[in-house]
Amino acid sequence: VWRLLQDLQVASAKLGRSRTVIKTLIIKAFAARAMGNMDDAASAIRDALALAAGQGWRRMFLEEGPAIVTLLDETLKHMQIASLNADAVTFLAEVFSANIDPDGLHRNDPS
Repeated sequence: VWRLLQDLQVASAKLGRSRTVIKTLIIKAFAARAMGNMDDAASAIRDALALAAGQGWRRMFLEEGPAIVTLLDETLKHMQIASLNADAVTFLAEVFSANIDPDGLHRNDPS
């Protein structure tokens, strides 16, 4: 699974499909955490935040529902918050302060 996600991420990046790259990174973070590899989970989240923050694409995270809050919390405990740029920290605050829809629909979020 990891190899397929990696291939999808690389191919999407080459095609300029930033949203697909971000979504793939989020899935990679969930997969890495499930395998007990918090280093890879934190790295994937760091990369996803860096890409999404500049575009304000909160919805990609919010669609994951409450599980994303748990994943972000766990990965943030594993990494140094100082490793994130200011835009990513602001973006994280927006995601954490959002009213997370348990169904992950977020139809009212324009991002």
